[in-house]
Amino acid sequence: MVIPSLAVYSLYTLLTNWNEQQSLDEYLDFISTYREIKEPLQNPDLYTFDPTIHESLQETIEHVAQITLYRDDGYVVYETTSDTIGTRQAELRDLYDGLYEGNMTYRYFTIKEPVFVDEEIVGFYEVSMQRDDRVEYVQSRSASILTLSAAVFFLTGLLVWFQINRRINKPIKYLKKRYEPIRLRP
Repeated sequence: MVIPSLAVYSLYTLLTNWNEQQSLDEYLDFISTYREIKEPLQNPDLYTFDPTIHESLQETIEHVAQITLYRDDGYVVYETTSDTIGTRQAELRDLYDGLYEGNMTYRYFTIKEPVFVDEEIVGFYEVSMQRDDRVEYVQSRSASILTLSAAVFFLTGLLVWFQINRRINKPIKYLKKRYEPIRLRP
């Protein structure tokens, strides 16, 4: 049982080490992409309900990241993943919570910042990028780890069975055959 446990542990360690390196690489990619799209998001005209202004933003940032723009009162002005603009209002507490902090979840990198005009907040933007490569890799590695673990446990069980058969069952069968002609008479 030590061998299967060591195999599972080594596979887990391999996945964990890769995850740390991949997270760093993805974070650096996210930061470089974020720096490219940060400048257009500083435009205070974006934080109005004018769809013509948002069209230029759509062309610039369409496939790079998911963006949500909020007015200073919390109404959603623009969202790349939805057409329901102005119908949803975020809690102000949620808008101010986690500003300037990069959040990393299993599927997304997210950062939220306010936009100022003359030291007054006109809106907030939230940039999210999917971590598709990581999700695919973890899913494929999880399947391979489960398969390899099952194979290692099966092979270990098979090896134990052969050893038990060779060292215990065969000598017992040999002894039974050898002493079979000798019968005790009552």
